[in-house]
Amino acid sequence: MNHVIKLILRKKKQNALLIIQLFVSFIILFIIFSWIFNLRKGYDSATTVKKDDVVVATINFQGDHTAKRDLLLQKLEQNELIEDFALSSQNAPFSKYMVKKYASYKELGQTVEVISTSKEFGEVLDLDMLEGKWFSSTDGQDLAIITRSLKYNWFGEQNAIGKHITLKNAESNTKIKVVGVVDDYKHFNDYNSMGYGIIVPIKADDYINKLVVKKKEFVSDYALEKKLYADLVKIDKDWQIEIEKLDKLAETQNSSVTIPLLVFSLIGGFLILNIIFGISGILFMNISKREKEVGIRRAIGANRNKISGQFMTEMMVVSSIAILISIIIAIQFPILKVFDIASEVYINSIIVSTLSIYIIGLICSFIPSKKASYLEPKEILG
Repeated sequence: MNHVIKLILRKKKQNALLIIQLFVSFIILFIIFSWIFNLRKGYDSATTVKKDDVVVATINFQGDHTAKRDLLLQKLEQNELIEDFALSSQNAPFSKYMVKKYASYKELGQTVEVISTSKEFGEVLDLDMLEGKWFSSTDGQDLAIITRSLKYNWFGEQNAIGKHITLKNAESNTKIKVVGVVDDYKHFNDYNSMGYGIIVPIKADDYINKLVVKKKEFVSDYALEKKLYADLVKIDKDWQIEIEKLDKLAETQNSSVTIPLLVFSLIGGFLILNIIFGISGILFMNISKREKEVGIRRAIGANRNKISGQFMTEMMVVSSIAILISIIIAIQFPILKVFDIASEVYINSIIVSTLSIYIIGLICSFIPSKKASYLEPKEILG
C-alpha cells in the first residue's frame, strides 16, 4: 500500500484531476439520492387519502356567496349520486394553494398549514382519527384537529385532547381547543404530508370555494360531474365552476415534484457519464506513460492479475481520497439540518453515493488496467 501511495503522490496533477472529477460525481449523486430518499420517506410516512371515488369542485363565486351557502348544502344533500361531501377552504388536498399561519402552545411556536372544513371532511377522505373525534355543528367554533406530527412536536406522548392552542390571525389571536388528532395524510402531493397542520371548522365569514365530493358506488364520474355542475349552476348561473377528479389533481401535483427530479437526474447522469469517459481517458494516458514500468514488472515475474490489481488499487485509493473530501462536506447537511430534511436521509445518501463512487472507480479502471496487464515485456523493452 505504501508503494501505491508513493506512486499516487508522484502523479499529483493527474490524480488531483481524478479526485476533482470524482468529487463532483459524489456531490451530484448525493443531491440526487437525498432528493429520492426524502421523497420516499415522505411517501411512506403519511397515509393515503381516498382518491378513486372523490371529485373536487372549485367555485369562483361572483359576489357574496355566504347567503347562498344553505341552498348549496341543500342541493348537495338532495343529489342522489353523492354519498358524502365536505366544504373546504381553497387549500383542499392536492390543490396548489397553501394557508400558512403561526400557532403556539405555551412557549412552543410553529408555522402550520390551516385548513377550514366542514365536519364530513375526514369521512369523505377516509382519514385516520388517532385521538378524540371530529368536531360537529353543535360543538362550537373555536375547535381544532391537529396532525400527528404537530401533536408529537408539542405534546409528545401526552394526551392532546382538551389542550388550548393559540392561532395567530392577521388581526388577532384566537384560542382554540384541540378535540382530535388525525394521522398525517398526503395533502400537498403523494410525497408531502400536511406535516404540521390544523383543521378548523368553517366560520360564517370564511371564504369557502372547494367542495370535496365522494360519489356513490357504481356511479360514473361523468354522471356525477354532470349532475353536480347542473345543481351548482341552478344556484347561481354566474358562478365559474371547475370539477376535477382528486386522483388527477394528485397526479398533477406529483408531477410538480417528480419532473424536476427527473430533469436534474438526467442532467446529472449526463455529467457523470462524461466524467466516466474523462477518467477512463486520463487512466489510459497515465498507463501509456508507464508502459516501461509495466514491462519491467512483467520481466521480473509479475503476472497479469498483479499488474491490473495495482492500477485498480491506485484508482480505489484515489476514489477514497475523493470520497473522504466529499463526506466532510456532505456530513454538514445532517449536522446543520439543511432544508429541514431528516438526518437519516442524508446518511443513507452518503452511504449510497460512496458505494457508487467506488463502482465508478472500478468501471473506469477496469479496461485500462486490463490493457496494461496484457502488455508484453519484449514489446515494451525491445
